[in-house]
Amino acid sequence: TTFLEVLNHDWAVASREKSSLALVAFTLNDFEAYVDVFGRHASDSCMRRVAQAIRRCLRRASDVAARIETADGDHLLVLSHSSDENAVNDFAARISAAVRELGLHHPRSRESKFVTVTYRTNVMAAGKGKVTAEDFLSTVVS
Repeated sequence: TTFLEVLNHDWAVASREKSSLALVAFTLNDFEAYVDVFGRHASDSCMRRVAQAIRRCLRRASDVAARIETADGDHLLVLSHSSDENAVNDFAARISAAVRELGLHHPRSRESKFVTVTYRTNVMAAGKGKVTAEDFLSTVVS
């Protein structure tokens, strides 16, 4: 099952139940520079370690984490059935700290000497108007 299939399914369920979904998109900071220094193999390993840190932070069985590629690079996403924006932001900040605490060396980062992430969050009520799951996804990933 692809992430988009899960998102579409959960969006349809949330629409019927008149509930909200939350999306968090994580982007590794200065990741192109990391790839330039360490190469594709080490970069894939780094991405996997960050994804594992994200999965360890998931709290609900219904939370889903995935890696997607877009025109502007790779993103790690979390889909949650949370409707509390503050809780989603706290959750994303916890994940950001967990990634930093991995201590993955990044000699060309402008942020830190370690791999770090930035994130975008959105909590949206499903089924309002003509908003689709893809529209929801595009609010956190361009």
